[in-house]
Amino acid sequence: MKILRSLACLCFLLTACQSDSSSTPEEQEQEQTTNTQAESSSNEAQTAEAISFEKDGEAFIHNEAGEMYKSYVPESESADQDDSEQATELAISDYIEEVQTKDTEEWTAEQWATSLLNGLRANYDQAFSPVQDFKVTYESLKLPDGRLLQDVTEEELNNRPDKVNVAMLIDSSGSMKKEINSEKKMTAAKEAVQSFASELPEDVQASLYVFGHKGSEKEQDKDVSCKSIESVYPLSTYNNDTFTDSMDSFSAKGWTPLAGAIQQATSDLKENSTDETKNFIYIVSDGKETCGGNPVEAAKGATNQGMDVEVHIIGFQVDTEANQQLKEVAEAGGGAYTSVDNPQQLDEEVMKSWKETISKTTWRFWSAGNHNNLNWDSVGMSTDLRNLYANFQSVKDQEFWRINNTLDRLLEKEIITFEQKGEIQDLLKKRKEAITEYTSAIYDEKDKEIFDEADRLKEMIDKITEDLDL
Repeated sequence: MKILRSLACLCFLLTACQSDSSSTPEEQEQEQTTNTQAESSSNEAQTAEAISFEKDGEAFIHNEAGEMYKSYVPESESADQDDSEQATELAISDYIEEVQTKDTEEWTAEQWATSLLNGLRANYDQAFSPVQDFKVTYESLKLPDGRLLQDVTEEELNNRPDKVNVAMLIDSSGSMKKEINSEKKMTAAKEAVQSFASELPEDVQASLYVFGHKGSEKEQDKDVSCKSIESVYPLSTYNNDTFTDSMDSFSAKGWTPLAGAIQQATSDLKENSTDETKNFIYIVSDGKETCGGNPVEAAKGATNQGMDVEVHIIGFQVDTEANQQLKEVAEAGGGAYTSVDNPQQLDEEVMKSWKETISKTTWRFWSAGNHNNLNWDSVGMSTDLRNLYANFQSVKDQEFWRINNTLDRLLEKEIITFEQKGEIQDLLKKRKEAITEYTSAIYDEKDKEIFDEADRLKEMIDKITEDLDL
């Protein structure tokens, strides 16, 4: 009996082996395909790999846009409402059609949320970057050298040159003897210049030059007059008595050697300058060059001496030809030109324009309207920033509606349950809150920066205005 039982087992084994070895190639291929499909089916639920919804908002912001979003939505975001709704409908339909090809029966809420985001997520990086990269720039507040006031540190603003030299030149040609409103032009010029000199800061070095104060307006005295260029108050700190004596030492008489006077003042300033010295040449004249010189070239030469210098001129009741020449001279010397018609205007211009240029920073600023300009600029920037953030919020709201609409349809088709929908929404809500917290903090900080910078610039303007005594 035992032998018979052993023989039966052996026959069974041989039969099984023969059956395996005798299967055809077609049968073997079919069997392999069946096994592959079974493995695929078992892994189907893992096709939407779960992500962590505990990330912060910054991590969510930098996720790529969803595949359906990229395919349909971007081109329509700035389109009209009908086009936008049509694109959204296409994206949702495409997602549902694709997800129905998968075995989602075992998917968790995390996998569903991930799948929805991978398909329909908005491009937050692109939508939020205009807010994140927003530059707080007050472009209307520029210094004369072209720099923005906000780009200058207070240290730079308050930093004055190590040394400031001022050369004042008074035209003493014969025409300065003429009277305007019962006052001689020469008297008015002297009074205006001395008032200016008396208010110079204590550490400013001042000098006074007179030209054309010898000879007469006659042709035979031209040579003497054209050579009459004199430093009646050598470069030094201002002393009222000495300066007054210097003013009393000359009167209006002859011709106008303007070019020579500029050259003489330039030479003296050069000898008394270092790389850190700021030099000013101030001129009051009532006419053009009459001694054959080229004052425009003389002014250009002053600026080419390797020193920091500006040539400013006031034309005192000048004709059209003289007005044009004096203007060109000032421009060549890197300074400003102004024309006045009477003693009162001369005094006002000397005290306003010249005093402003000799200010602490040697920059010219305006005082009226700066605060108003800042207020308008800050409000305008804040509005621009708010609009950019509103655009981002709109993209976020559209995404929220798009995904929730998709969940409703999945529920209608019984692809997900009501309970699953709630769990998925909870996860998506957690993500939305993280994004809102992150983006709103950046928006608030940017908006605060706008008004903080405005306040800082207001303080700088107030200080500048105070220093310039405008």
